[in-house]
Amino acid sequence: MVKFIFLVMMILFYFDNVTAQEENTEIDPYAGLAELIAAEEGPFEKCKDYIKEKGWKEFIKNDVNGKEVRMACGRSGIGVAPSKKDFLSSRTVAFNDALLNAQKRFSEFKSKEIQVQIVKQLQKGFGLDEKSAIEKNNDIIQADEETQSDNLFKKLYKLANNEVDERLEDVDTKKAENTQKIQEEIDNLAQSSVFEKTIQSASQITMNGLQSFKIWEECKEGKKQCKVSILALRTLEQGNIAKALLNKNSINLKGKPGSPLITDFTPKQVMANIGVRIKRDENGNYHLLSTATSTIETDSELSEDIAIKEAIEEADSNLRLFAGAQISANSETVLKEIFEEFKSGKQENEVQKKINASTKAFSEKASIEGITELDSGITMHPANKVKARFVVRKWSLNSQADASGADFSSGSNNQNENTDISNEPSVQEDLFLESEEADF
Repeated sequence: MVKFIFLVMMILFYFDNVTAQEENTEIDPYAGLAELIAAEEGPFEKCKDYIKEKGWKEFIKNDVNGKEVRMACGRSGIGVAPSKKDFLSSRTVAFNDALLNAQKRFSEFKSKEIQVQIVKQLQKGFGLDEKSAIEKNNDIIQADEETQSDNLFKKLYKLANNEVDERLEDVDTKKAENTQKIQEEIDNLAQSSVFEKTIQSASQITMNGLQSFKIWEECKEGKKQCKVSILALRTLEQGNIAKALLNKNSINLKGKPGSPLITDFTPKQVMANIGVRIKRDENGNYHLLSTATSTIETDSELSEDIAIKEAIEEADSNLRLFAGAQISANSETVLKEIFEEFKSGKQENEVQKKINASTKAFSEKASIEGITELDSGITMHPANKVKARFVVRKWSLNSQADASGADFSSGSNNQNENTDISNEPSVQEDLFLESEEADF
């Protein structure tokens, strides 16, 4: 019996020793799982991870080297498999969609800020708050600072005030006993999905100065759809540049000295820098660079000419998007129309289509002076291998001042159509593109 107990103790000691040795090797039992999770991270997750690594936060004002910066990640999928000839045109649509997705997420956050301020202003206007004159004035100043870029707040406030007035048409708002009724109508409007959607739509279509600060693209082996993500970024300076694009007003704006502009772009730089990006030259001058591509359909000079014209149209269209050509929708009449559309029961996608149609017409007529060509040539995508013409268009305050009046107002001819890729072949090799950071 004693021998048996001794044997059991020896066995237990042996296993304890083995366990201790394994622990000393510091084997991480979750290492494999972590690798699997990391492998599943797509471009959108990488965009969010990048923001965290920088110590920034989405939507709110970030203090970066003494400059206020707001940002948002946007994502989309390329609706055509890389094996198809129209992959590049679909890729362009995907990048535009990703930027719009970032803009939408941005505007949803911004609309919450506006909504809170409007409620406060309505309470002041109807005499419901008990704040001192100094406190009221501080709130008004704060509201103006938050929305000073496009006066959207004032127009939305007027819309909300008129709506509450209509609801209180038969109520004497001067009588103290009606205070609760007034507060109820303000709350009802503020909490209504109609008003919330109106603010979101208005915020989105009036937002300007968003640049594609950094992009990620992934074509993962075994998948049928490539994915893209854009980190859209905005500063006060970018808003001023956007205004200058369309208003043709001369502003004295310079930043920290940067690097000389690249004038000879590699295929990878072209593919990884689609959209509008800001660069500062060695003198601190701001330049907007807009990169676009277009597939060469056939092996002919005519096809190349068509491709370069389409690339120029797309690049210049992106500049108008940065400029906020849709700013025309920021009018009391259009805001009222949006509100009434939602009020009548229209779905958000129906209202959005109507807004897009009206603002696109304005965008195509918008004239931007001072656009020049920085580089152009032939390129191809690593996952596609189909030749395409590319162009990098440049605009700056100096080039605008020197412009002879040339009108670059042609619009993009890309159509964002829904494509069924369920039967398309899978991507046969892993591809991941990541652009360098732009300036701001």
